[in-house]
Amino acid sequence: MHHDQTKNTLKFSKAITFCFATLITGCGSGSSGPSTPQTSNPIQPDTGNNANYVSFIRDNHVSIANLTNTEDFHDLRSLDTYFSGPRLIQLGESSHGSKQMNQIKNRLTQYLHQYHDFNTIAFESSTFACTNALDIKPDISSRELMGACIFGIWMTESVLDLFDYIVASQNTERPLKLAGFDVQRSGSFDGTHHYQTFLSDALTRQPAQFELDLETLVTTVATLSERDRDCFRDYSQSGCDYIGQQLPDTKATLDKLVDHFVNQVTPEPMTLLVTRSMRRMMDMIEASYEDGISAGIRARDRGMADNFIDLADSVLSNEKIIIWAHNFHIAEHYPSAATPQKHMGAHLADHYGEDLYTVALYMLSGENASNSRQRTGVTPHAPNSLESLADEATDSIAFLPLNKQDQAGTADDWLFIETTAKEWGTRETNVVLANVYDAIILLPTSSMPDYL
Repeated sequence: MHHDQTKNTLKFSKAITFCFATLITGCGSGSSGPSTPQTSNPIQPDTGNNANYVSFIRDNHVSIANLTNTEDFHDLRSLDTYFSGPRLIQLGESSHGSKQMNQIKNRLTQYLHQYHDFNTIAFESSTFACTNALDIKPDISSRELMGACIFGIWMTESVLDLFDYIVASQNTERPLKLAGFDVQRSGSFDGTHHYQTFLSDALTRQPAQFELDLETLVTTVATLSERDRDCFRDYSQSGCDYIGQQLPDTKATLDKLVDHFVNQVTPEPMTLLVTRSMRRMMDMIEASYEDGISAGIRARDRGMADNFIDLADSVLSNEKIIIWAHNFHIAEHYPSAATPQKHMGAHLADHYGEDLYTVALYMLSGENASNSRQRTGVTPHAPNSLESLADEATDSIAFLPLNKQDQAGTADDWLFIETTAKEWGTRETNVVLANVYDAIILLPTSSMPDYL
């Protein structure tokens, strides 16, 4: 979830600034004095948590041995039953700035590729740059591939390990493909010359002629993307004015271009994906410009879902795909009654049903980074929150599968009511966990990424 898009234009009130509480450190456990005999069952401090809820996590989670071992996946084989059926697996994260979340997602991706035939990793990054990067430059290095494709928030040592694996796999019988599904531009291969070359070649392959000033179109689309950030991040009136002036004609031209490619005798799935993604970016910009940032976020999630459906149903129709994105975007249902917004994952769940399996990641302690790489500590947890229950239940990396039906007894009732869980380790949100995710991975601690 990229907060370049969480700013209002000058036409609207400025976005709320969140004031994060500082992390309370040095949380000690009780100890007995020298004259107090130790017992085999020491009294535990009262956390305020429901004991049945704590027991549910303790009894139902699967422990994961470590974050980084990609030579031995023995511990992950206990997850085979959950990953053997679905065609699509979403791997979320409560923060884009957690070293441990990047590490476990890298390890899970390699495990899913090697043991469950998942042959594509699709990032919450540029549809064009990521999906075409290895075709644009087949001999690209792993670090250059990262810069060509993904947002800078993931330019870290742990994610580089995954891109090393992607590049090395290209010389095997079963390479791990790279893709993107965001309507936003994110990498160096989003340069206008790459778009112009791609679209020019696509038009040349079609027998029907189409009159188009291609250079002007791709330049205007790129400028609209930049002015969208200016308008909503920097409150630039000139940026907002440019959007108002250029957006209507650009939308109309892209509509004609999409129609041209759709109406070919043999439409090209990748060409349609790229041009439709460009058009969906215009929908996001228009929604923010006309109705405010919440409308822009909804349009982005709708556009990402549509991009992914085009990718999975047409471009990579025979592939099993891993989705790498924020927990916010992969949510399969409205998180709560107070958040009436259909996220990308809800659109995908409607389309794919049981073929989609969604795993959210949460951290219990430590620190993480904002999108601007600012250090933020995980704040103390409220009683009966997801993090508080998990922190009391286990010290391991825990994979917690979620039933979709409330079971007999009361131990899992908290999964079917609004429960507090944190985005970015600080921002408490209400979420009905069993409705939104199929499983949760709980990380005992988090630290700042090692940025490149």
